[in-house]
This record gives sequence, C-alpha cells and structure tokens, in this order.
Amino acid sequence: MLNKDNAVFVCIDFQEKLVLAMKEKEELIDSANRMIKCMDILEIPMIFTQQYTKGIGETVPQIKDEVKDFSYIEKDTFDCLLTEEFKKEIMKQKGKTLIIAGVEAHICVEQTVLSLLKEGFNVIILADCIASRNPKNKDYSIRLMERAGGNIDTYESLIYKILGSSRHLKFKEISKIVK
Repeated sequence: MLNKDNAVFVCIDFQEKLVLAMKEKEELIDSANRMIKCMDILEIPMIFTQQYTKGIGETVPQIKDEVKDFSYIEKDTFDCLLTEEFKKEIMKQKGKTLIIAGVEAHICVEQTVLSLLKEGFNVIILADCIASRNPKNKDYSIRLMERAGGNIDTYESLIYKILGSSRHLKFKEISKIVK
C-alpha cells in the first residue's frame, strides 16, 4: 500500500501559460487540486517543477494555493531528470513509487516518465491529472508511457487504493474531497 514512506507526488509545470492553453483545463485543475489535498492529508511528499518561469509564468494559483509551504524546482529541460536539482531530489526517493501529474503530457511529462522508468522507479501516471493542448497528443503519450512500463490510473482510483478500506483513519476526510 502506498504511503508517506514509499510514495512521492510529482507535479510537472502547472504554469499559467501552459495550463490556460489546455482544452480540459477545468477538469485538470479540479483533479490535480483534489489529489494535492489528499496527498497533504496522507502526508505523502510532493515535488513541483516550473519550466522557464520567466517566460511561462508561475504555477497557477488554483494549484499553488492548495499547497502548504509551496516551493518548486526551476528547470529549462523538458525531461525533469536532466535538471540537476530535480535529479538530486528524486534520487533520494529511490525505491519509492512516483505518482505523476502535469503538463504537457506528450512533452515534459512523457520525457520525465520515460527517464524515471529507465532509472528503475515504479511510476504511476494520473490520466486525469495530465493534459496536452491537443487531446490526441495526450492519448498517444499515455499509450507510449504504459507500453514503457508506466502504470496508468486516475486520482480517485489511486486514492482509494491507498486507503484500502473505509476503516482507514483518513477515510472520512478524504471521501469529502473526492465527492
């Protein structure tokens, strides 16, 4: 069962200019926010990245405002692992499952996932917490990441897998968020 000792939630580039260009931006933000709230309650660590903040903007307030003590790793590479600070942080997590959300699915998310899989991480991609400007790009990317060994899930399905049962101490608190 995933918990704070064996999982990390990675949020890639939920930035103003990127998120606003997504066709399904409302659903994306809603799902990501719910996942962030659940991760916070379950005390699962979170890592955020921003791609070239000066040009693309900050993480959207709808996401940033949900995170206590928000901080991010600045990057200029599409593959997050090519950014030294991210790589150092992620390599500390060896043996853990990385849960992935972000934009764009077929660029930064995909390249990062493929690199993480090569490094031997167990990777879960949340299909409802990733997006591309063109939904076909997201669909193809999901297929590619799955064929490469990534596990595809949705935030709600994963949350209930983490909880395991309605007897979990955080079940009532989490179920209010999910509903």
